[in-house]
Amino acid sequence: MNINMNINLPVFGMKCQKCVAKVTGIIEAFLQVAEVLVSLDAVEATIQPVSESPVTVAMISAALLAAGFDPAFNHQGDPCW
Repeated sequence: MNINMNINLPVFGMKCQKCVAKVTGIIEAFLQVAEVLVSLDAVEATIQPVSESPVTVAMISAALLAAGFDPAFNHQGDPCW
């Protein structure tokens, strides 16, 4: 895997800008994340890992699940939108 590639992770369960802010904060808390952009309209987080310490989708997904959000690869059923 190219560690400089962005990760596009669909995130279900976001209903408002407060949810966007919470998801952003969860992902930004990882030291391996250089930048994150979360879009309510796109139902997605675009994550840029730092080059020397890549972050895994599993790490981020576990944190999002613990906060009550549903990363797409764990999604069962239709999106909430």
